[in-house]
Amino acid sequence: MQRLLTALAILLALALPVRAEDVALIVSNGSYDNHPDPVRAKGAGELRTALADAGFRVIRVQGVRRDEISRVRSVVSTLRQADRMVIYLTGHVVSTGRGSWLLAKDAGRPDEFNIGRNGLPIEPLLDLAGERPGRAIVLVSPERRSIRVSGQLEPDFLARDIPQGVMVLTGPAVQLNSVMANGILVPGQSIGSSLETAGDSVVASGFVPENLVFQSVPRTSASDASDSERRFWQLMSRLNTPEGYQNYLTRYPEGAFVDEARRRLSVVSVSPEALAKAEEDGLGLSRDARREIQRNLTLIGYGTRGIDGIFGRGTRAAIRDWQAATGLEATGYLTGNQIVRLEEAAAVRSRELEEEARRRQEEVDRRDTAYWRDLGRGQDEAALRAYLERYPDGLYADIAEGRLAAIEAERAAAAEVEERAFWEDVTATDTVGAYEAYLERYPEGAFADEARAKIGEAETSPDDARIAAARAEEARTLANPITRLLVERRLGQLGLNPGQADGKFDEQTRRAVRRFQRAREIPVTGYVDQTTLVQLLASN
Repeated sequence: MQRLLTALAILLALALPVRAEDVALIVSNGSYDNHPDPVRAKGAGELRTALADAGFRVIRVQGVRRDEISRVRSVVSTLRQADRMVIYLTGHVVSTGRGSWLLAKDAGRPDEFNIGRNGLPIEPLLDLAGERPGRAIVLVSPERRSIRVSGQLEPDFLARDIPQGVMVLTGPAVQLNSVMANGILVPGQSIGSSLETAGDSVVASGFVPENLVFQSVPRTSASDASDSERRFWQLMSRLNTPEGYQNYLTRYPEGAFVDEARRRLSVVSVSPEALAKAEEDGLGLSRDARREIQRNLTLIGYGTRGIDGIFGRGTRAAIRDWQAATGLEATGYLTGNQIVRLEEAAAVRSRELEEEARRRQEEVDRRDTAYWRDLGRGQDEAALRAYLERYPDGLYADIAEGRLAAIEAERAAAAEVEERAFWEDVTATDTVGAYEAYLERYPEGAFADEARAKIGEAETSPDDARIAAARAEEARTLANPITRLLVERRLGQLGLNPGQADGKFDEQTRRAVRRFQRAREIPVTGYVDQTTLVQLLASN
């Protein structure tokens, strides 16, 4: 009920007549001293013209340097006195889990410690817009080309903790300019219809009243309405139903109370989705919290098409599917209680996966031990190679490899100088052709068995494309050294012996990863892709 009352208050605020001037602030940094010039900064001039034509007083600040951020602060008092406000920011934007900044023109390489000296904070501007609930729009066009940042900063804008009643639009400058000039600023055009033509590149967050009109059509004043129209309006107002207001609009499409009827129609027609969205926005979820929600959804079988902390179409679809499957209203937006239910479901599934993996690993270890025993516990080279061929990462792989190394060392010591020199050239080349050349020259040579094994390994090796893809995905997934340490420590906690936890993945670490993947029926590559990371960090 409280959320509904808040929504009603915001929407009714839109019904107030325009008494003060409308003000727009445009801050555009189209070029940078130390970073690539943004391609998205183009279009600020066109938006300025559209806003001026719509009756806004436009204040434009260009090329803000670090010592000029006060130029933006100086217009705050003007914005506070505005009846409606539009704030537009374009340039390089960086964010942390606590806020976002528009980088100054002369910003150096920013990190979380010096960002306050290198950029204009965006959150205070959002708070300023929050002083005009239902009458403020904030547009942000962040340049998405990569720039060098340090620490916890990310080169992107994250719309979090948006004040009640503020609509935030993000996207390329050209599309933002179009949705404003050709939609929202057109008299009589609703916000919903304006956003329908914006395309996927424009993302609307916060308060998004689809049926409301931001720019009203000039109409006859209420004092000039006929007595019959006035009586009909009073009757429909007392009814206060969607049908009543729609009846008025049908009978008097150009009537004196059209704008008020449309606004009240939006109030009484607030959809469950709108209320759910408002409740989720009120939670102020950080990007880390959103990533955790995406991991939980993925873990219980509802793929979000990425774990990036951004709730796009994939995540919203996953939320709706989960809500429908659990008997909840499928709005695509989460409440606090639903987030707790998700955490509980993910915890249950994590324990199930852990138990399944434990049983699977026990069975693998049982077969591993039985095979090692059947081979006489690796007393000869043939048995050792047979064991490693079947269990390259098995319980006794280290013993088998050590014994083979000793056998090969003895063989190398006994080999003739010429053959040993030829074999060293072959192993340095390490190709199938080189090993075949060795066998042709020394079919019964001291390294013949090893050469045949190398050829067999090459012929039965995993698909190179799959390995390369997994390696590339690991580079993206484990870009943070702290995450690599967490992976090694978790592998160690699971008893998979990954070696020293130093953030460097050696062959011992790769073997531990392969054991983990094999036990959980994940494609065995030895590289930590997204699926492996989700299950690994969930195994607690």
